Amino acid sequence: MRMLSTVLLALMFVLSPLSATATPSTAGVPGEVIVALQPGYSFDAQGRLSGAKAQPLRLLSTQVGVFAAAPIVDNSFLLRFRSGDPAILAARFATLDGVRYAEPNYRRTLLRTPNDTIIGQQWALERIQAFEAWDITTGGDIVIAVLDTGVDAGHSDLDGKVLPGYNVFSGGGDASDDNGHGTAVSGLIAARTDNGTGIAGACWGCRILPVKVLSSAGGGNDAGVAQGMRWAVDNGARILNLSLGGPDESQTLREAVDYAEARGVLVIASSGNEQREGNLPNYPAAYDNVLAVGATGNSDVITGFSNTGDYVDLAAPGVGLWTTILGNTYGTPNGTSFSSPYVAGVAGLAYTLRGDLGPGDMRCLLTASADDKGNPGKDPEYGWGRVKCAARSPSLRRPGTGVRRQLPRNPRLSRLRTRPPAAERWQHTACLCACPTV
Repeated sequence: MRMLSTVLLALMFVLSPLSATATPSTAGVPGEVIVALQPGYSFDAQGRLSGAKAQPLRLLSTQVGVFAAAPIVDNSFLLRFRSGDPAILAARFATLDGVRYAEPNYRRTLLRTPNDTIIGQQWALERIQAFEAWDITTGGDIVIAVLDTGVDAGHSDLDGKVLPGYNVFSGGGDASDDNGHGTAVSGLIAARTDNGTGIAGACWGCRILPVKVLSSAGGGNDAGVAQGMRWAVDNGARILNLSLGGPDESQTLREAVDYAEARGVLVIASSGNEQREGNLPNYPAAYDNVLAVGATGNSDVITGFSNTGDYVDLAAPGVGLWTTILGNTYGTPNGTSFSSPYVAGVAGLAYTLRGDLGPGDMRCLLTASADDKGNPGKDPEYGWGRVKCAARSPSLRRPGTGVRRQLPRNPRLSRLRTRPPAAERWQHTACLCACPTV
């Protein structure tokens, strides 16, 4: 019914005045719409259109007061206009010659829940069997992009781990964190480890590529997120972590995900924290070629806030996780925002051993090696199960690539370690899909 309504609106208002009584939509950024043009059409910076059959499109742009156009990617533009509802205007643009698609510039937000519980330091590392994986590898020079609020590169546990980044708001390289969310995410992935202080990151050798796509208030939109994803892919990222999302499906976001997939980059995203507020699918997590990650507590039970659904692929610890926060200190945030970084870190360890694998193969290995929880097989709460380090899988061990490492000297980390018997450590979970073999 909603789709039918949108089509009818598009037919009714192609070149008629905008309805003065229309109820404005709240999902998109007011005064903005994303329009992707066919080859041969283009907007200049002032929103003026060029193209062979551009007159109807030019008339509509003039009618609604388009005054600026900023290129995003692949001949798509963020248009700014003076009057009208973005959803209605997008429907009107979509019907015109020269337009490939048009949609509101949907908002995306960070996915954090209030911190109510303090749980023992880094219990999650033992749960995902990181200590056993570190006997094989502590991670190589794998670049993991954190698309978030920025990263505090000056934190002592992130010093030397953060690459030069990008800020979609300024268009410059200042990707410093003015919120704290991105810094917390980054510590879980790749904090300095075996340095006698602070915390351990899941992938010691991995490096963080910070891409600021969320403001100090934790808000962003599809134009910025898509632009940040493309930038990260083009600047060496092997993995994209998106601890953000929203309920609106977006072709702009989908095409950014497809861009990463086509270039061999794995995309991981949080499933969302709105289980009690409607439990809607969360994007970009709900796209097929994104690893969607829900949150478990320290008893391996899915949390009450973690979104569930058929799109969920994995679960990971998401409650009371000690990590880096602003002010060169540490805290224990909650949320699926802090579950996906552990999956990103585990993927970084796996890529260290098998850098030849594509994103589809890596998704397969991570889901096939997960600890099955809930109903047998894939289920809407845990997906294929709670993640554990795929670096332990025999499928990832090649002759000469397994480097034995000493455990961290940090006594707080050493106390957490309990080694299972060797046979259990090397038990290989049967693949649930066509995973690569050695």
